[in-house]
Amino acid sequence: MKKRSLSGIVIFMCMAAAVSCQKEQTKELIPEVFIPVEAVFVEKNELYLKEGESEKLVARVFPDNASDKALSWSSSDSSIASVDANGLVTGVRVGETTITAKAGNEQGICVVTVRKDPSEYISFKDQYVKEILISVFDVDTDGEISYEEAAVVTSLEGIFGLFNFEGEWYDCSRVIKSFDEFRFFTGVKDIPDGMFMDWTLESIILPNSITTIGDNAFLRCQNLETVGMSESIKIIGNNAFEDCRKLVSITLPDGLTDIGEYAFAFTGLTSLSIPGSIKAMGLLAFGQCAELADVIISDGVQSIGPGAFAGCRNLISVSIPNSVTSIGDSAFSGCENMAEMVIPDNVTHIGDYAFEQCSSLASIHIPECVDYLGSYAFSNCSGLKTVTIPGSVTVIGEEAFSQCLHLLEVTISEGVKTIGIFAFFGCDLKIIKIMCAVPPKLTPYDEDDPYSFGLLPSPSDCLIFVPSGSVETYKNDEQWKVYASRIHSLEELQ
Repeated sequence: MKKRSLSGIVIFMCMAAAVSCQKEQTKELIPEVFIPVEAVFVEKNELYLKEGESEKLVARVFPDNASDKALSWSSSDSSIASVDANGLVTGVRVGETTITAKAGNEQGICVVTVRKDPSEYISFKDQYVKEILISVFDVDTDGEISYEEAAVVTSLEGIFGLFNFEGEWYDCSRVIKSFDEFRFFTGVKDIPDGMFMDWTLESIILPNSITTIGDNAFLRCQNLETVGMSESIKIIGNNAFEDCRKLVSITLPDGLTDIGEYAFAFTGLTSLSIPGSIKAMGLLAFGQCAELADVIISDGVQSIGPGAFAGCRNLISVSIPNSVTSIGDSAFSGCENMAEMVIPDNVTHIGDYAFEQCSSLASIHIPECVDYLGSYAFSNCSGLKTVTIPGSVTVIGEEAFSQCLHLLEVTISEGVKTIGIFAFFGCDLKIIKIMCAVPPKLTPYDEDDPYSFGLLPSPSDCLIFVPSGSVETYKNDEQWKVYASRIHSLEELQ
């Protein structure tokens, strides 16, 4: 029995081996089926990177049992974005390129946009400004203006006018409210004449590269409230900020040398500090600033220009340094609330109408150095009560103190040679003290009218006191003799 069983097992094993061998041979005869790639899908069809930033893309090959699923990666412009064999994409420079994942005859793509770091882009408050600047200065066409792109711009002239925004046409001057980002355009050296004239602009900050603000640059920008001035500005042109009614403050930079005519006239300025670097101050530079109350003029300024503060009716305080030698014509004319004025001792010239209609001015000291006292210089200063004219003044100008209604006493020092027509006309003088041994010349208005000299009104109870040794000289002088009855010796005052 045992032999029979062993023999059966051997036979069975041999039969099984034969069957297995037959199957292998059959398998070798059947060819392997090739399954092609039908599609490649990149999981992201858009990718945004910063310069130097990397991100790995993932691609899927369909069907899953495709015979060859090996992927190859490529970039249409590796100078913008590169990709390695594993799909790792790296941003190189600003621009747009296409990354392709290929398997078999199929491929998938991802559009890669490389941008600068957001911190490298200027953030604009006003989208109108942004759109206009992008249309001209977006060199890398990324839809933004970078600090680098702004810095290489040398002029903005001619770019503002009519423009299309989202299908509508607009006028820059009517819609732009803010251009504080101007400060980043550091290649711009000047603001052309009339560049922002009549705009509805409310705020602007100038780049520190600006050296000149042209004539009429911001004329009649009546909504302009804030101007950040460049530290490099040397010249502010004629009418540059005239009629900017809402402009209540401005910081004039150290180094500014020239302020043009009407530069800040009719603005809303309330206080002002003028740097000592100023060499020229044009006609009515700050004229008619009705709210201007406080002015500080820094040491170094030598001349206060004609009409510089004329019509600043609320001007109360003015600080003038000793460096000033000349106060121009009408410099403070119409400053009706200015109660005090200290004229520095170095001033030699007080121009025509310099303090006309400063009706609150209660006293004035005319320095010993003044050699020119202009016509109407203190006319209509109705608050003045006494005045001393130093001997350095050789000529008292025409109507220099006319209509000073409360002027009671005048002292004319030795050295005065001529008293102009109507120099004290309309004053309520009680005493004129003349220290001149030789009678000053009186300028006549009408030779046939003895009172046309205008020294005193007629009638008048004013008394004239002269040096004791000159009383008769005055009484017998061809011009002064008309006042003979009023002439007395100075000794009589003691």
